[in-house]
Amino acid sequence: MTWSVTVEPDAVNEMAGFLKDDPASVRELVAVIDSLAHGPSVAGSQAWGVEYRRLHRGRWRVLYHVDDAARVIRVEHVGRATP
Repeated sequence: MTWSVTVEPDAVNEMAGFLKDDPASVRELVAVIDSLAHGPSVAGSQAWGVEYRRLHRGRWRVLYHVDDAARVIRVEHVGRATP
């Protein structure tokens, strides 16, 4: 059974800030976020407290809230490490 994945407006704005300079990387990030529909424990993710997980993929960092009872994942923050 799949999970519902939502992306908070602040996280969308954070991704949009990189869209002009690096659209390919943002597309990869969106694909990674889409993969969360298969479950919150994707490769490269770690528990961050009780209800949160963080995911590192390349230079990207994603923080998301996990509601196991409702099977909902809410992406709250994305960021990118400087080279």
